[in-house]
Amino acid sequence: MASESVCTADWHSLALESVMEAIIDYRGKSPRKTTSGIPLITAKIVKGGRILPPDEFIAPEDYDEWMRRGMPKSGDVVITTEAPLGEVAQLDGSKVALAQRLIALRGKTGTLDNTFLKFMLQSKGVQDELKSRSTGTTVSGIRQSELRLIQLPIPSIGEQRLIANILGSLDDKIELNRKMNETLEAMARALFKSWFVDFDPVRAKVEGRNIGLPEAIAALFPDSFEESDLGDKPQGWANGTFDDVAENSRITMRVEKIPADTPWLAYFSAGAVPSVAHDCG
Repeated sequence: MASESVCTADWHSLALESVMEAIIDYRGKSPRKTTSGIPLITAKIVKGGRILPPDEFIAPEDYDEWMRRGMPKSGDVVITTEAPLGEVAQLDGSKVALAQRLIALRGKTGTLDNTFLKFMLQSKGVQDELKSRSTGTTVSGIRQSELRLIQLPIPSIGEQRLIANILGSLDDKIELNRKMNETLEAMARALFKSWFVDFDPVRAKVEGRNIGLPEAIAALFPDSFEESDLGDKPQGWANGTFDDVAENSRITMRVEKIPADTPWLAYFSAGAVPSVAHDCG
């Protein structure tokens, strides 16, 4: 049954095990962890198609003994088998160890492109089949025997590589944007702390230093401090609370009072039926 295939145009539905060069399964074992060494890839850091920075490690001298079930290679795809189920990412060639609740998959050369495999495993159809083959009530998990039977829709190797290249480029752009956002957020946090926690521009003025800001912005900062209940604060600045500068703008709105041409979203508890419904467009 596992080796059966169904052809639809140029795509074939094949059991996962029939297109695998290697399935590396480290479930059921727990390595001796250290505070530094070789990064340990655990299920909790495989998120959203990527591997988060690891916070667990194994000692280099334990590596060969621990990885005796198989060494991961660059391009291998890892999938979480429980807690959570079905998170997927691809290894980049860095030396890592695999922890429990992870299986590494390697497609057969010339049959299955590993990057295509990564995206296919994230597709709704495959994710639905993972869930349907899983067991457990509190925590869903899948056995290797069931994972092997997952059906993968697979086109020719050329089409796989084309699809993988397009989706991979989009993934790279998303990752670049994410890193840029992280950098901008870090800069904003640092700037806020400098201006409004450490009062660096004010201290620079007090000491007669150039604060390095445009004249219009520099003029907003006083050149002295005064005492307050919270400690020294810039001269003329006030202590206060959120109520002094903001208000809670939440209001109650009845559905029937919303103009018919106003797009809106609403939540209704189970069994509740809205008296008026508008098309959100």
